This record gives sequence, C-alpha cells and structure tokens, in this order.
Amino acid sequence: MMILLYIFVFIISFFVIAKSGAWIVRALSNISRILKWREFIVASFIMSSASTLPELFIAINSSIKKVPQLSIGNVIGAGVIYLTLVVGVGTIVAKKLRFESKVIKKSSALAVFFLFLPLLLLADGYFSRFDGIILILALLFYYQELYRHQKHFSKVYNNYKRKSRKRMFELVKNLSLFILGIVILLIGSKGVVYAAINVAALTPIPLFVIGLLAVALGTSLPELIFGIESTRLGYKEMILGNVLGSVVIDAGLVLGIAAIICPFQVLNMPQYILGIAFSIFAAGFFFLFSRTKNEINKREGIALVSLYALFLISQIVYTIFKY
Repeated sequence: MMILLYIFVFIISFFVIAKSGAWIVRALSNISRILKWREFIVASFIMSSASTLPELFIAINSSIKKVPQLSIGNVIGAGVIYLTLVVGVGTIVAKKLRFESKVIKKSSALAVFFLFLPLLLLADGYFSRFDGIILILALLFYYQELYRHQKHFSKVYNNYKRKSRKRMFELVKNLSLFILGIVILLIGSKGVVYAAINVAALTPIPLFVIGLLAVALGTSLPELIFGIESTRLGYKEMILGNVLGSVVIDAGLVLGIAAIICPFQVLNMPQYILGIAFSIFAAGFFFLFSRTKNEINKREGIALVSLYALFLISQIVYTIFKY
C-alpha cells in the first residue's frame, strides 16, 4: 500500500516539475523578447539555464540526501533525451535543422565533448569533489567561448514592439511568473527525490535507473516544449542552441555541484554501462547527422526518435530481467 502512495507522490511531483518548468521557460522566453536579446544566446544560455533548473534542484536535493546516483542517472538519461527525442521531434516538426554557422558547429562539438567528460571522470568508479570542480571550470570555458563569439549573432529574438508602459507591465508579470515557477519547481524536486528514495527502498529498482528513465523524462519536458514552441514561432534553429546549452549545463554545472556536495563511489558499474553506451550512441549519431550536409533532416530526426525508443525499451527489459 505504501508503494502506491510513493508512486502517486512521484507522479504528482513529476507533473509539478513539468508544469513549473514550462512556466519558467515561457516567462524567460517573453522576457527575452521584451529585452530584445539575441536568438542563439537566448537559446544556448537563457533558455537552457531555465530548462535545466529541474535537474539542478534534483541534484542539490538528492546530494543533500546522500543519494547522488539519482542525479547521475537523471543527467545521463536527460543527455540521451536531448540528443535523440528533443532534436528528433524538433526536426520532424521543422522538417530539417541547419548547422550553418561555425559557432553552432563548434558548440555542437563542445556539447558532445561535455557529454563524454563526466563519463571519463566516472571511469575510475569515483566521482570526487575535484571532478566536480573540473566540470564547472569546463563549463566556464564553454561560456567564455560563447561570449567571445556572440558578435556573430545579431538577429534579435522575436523583437517586441509594444509601448514602454505595456512593456514594463509585461516584464513585471513575467518576472513574477518566473519566481513563482522557481518556488513550485523547488517543491516538486523535493517531492521527486523523497518519492524516488522510498520507491527504491521498497522495490529492487536502483535509484540510478529511476533517475535514468522516469526522472530524466520529466526534467526534459521543458526542452521539448521550448523546441516545439520555437519551431511554431519560426525560430526552429533555436532548438539547437537550447539542446546544446542544456547538455553542457547538465554535464558541467549539475553534475559538478552534485559531486562537490556529495562525492560518489560507483559500487555497481554494470548497471551504468547500458545508459553510458546509449549516451555514446546518441552523441555519435547526433554528431554524424549534423556533419552530413550541415543539417539534420526529417529522416534522421525519425532515426533519433527511434534510438530513444530503443534506449527506453532496452533499459526496461534489462531492469526487469536484472532486478
């Protein structure tokens, strides 16, 4: 009976995170239009920072509770989702995504590197505070490179043309929505961590697997929503900036903070292998597709979505037979 209660709490917290994450993304999207920020910077820094807040809050809460493996599973699972499901669905909706500028090409290569970096640091079976510092320093390097090249992006995101009084009202309203979303997101992340710990205690399913499958899907919904919304508004290339930025922030900031708060030793490496393998496959296919004709077409988008479906099925089958 208790397991049903914890599953119910998990599902409710899951939807709270998805809803508050969508509020935060929508609020910052409106703020970006009002303040006339540049498109790629909005996607790769502003929106990706907002949409990775669920992962960050879960990392902080799970590390404080001494269960950072939930966050590690979340980040690895989210990385697979970003480069397969989010990019794939965005490509299917947009027909194709172009990698025209040198900065976007370089950012895609750096994002793939960031996906591999925590896996390399985890190879010795221990995630130390020093590893966390390395990840955060690498993130600062990425942002330094992004800032250095921002002059190449002059296109303003959905230029806002209302009168100054209306503009100020909209700015205050969206700032309020952003703050409310943060508060609700914090509550939801606490609920997810609480429920996940108790579900893992009452079932043979490891916290890493819960983070890899269930939590990762919930925390990745803001990226998926932003990708579809930006495509609908005609800003389809912003999907790339958001995805690349989210991969980098997850691997750099989220895992870095988790390692600093609670260093983690891997006691059962085989359960990580399948998730790590699909991370490598996702990064490889994304990088390969992006380099063919400098675009990802609809057929390749379908292939990426299929890769995520294969990842999901294989993890569920492995979990059933293993545990």
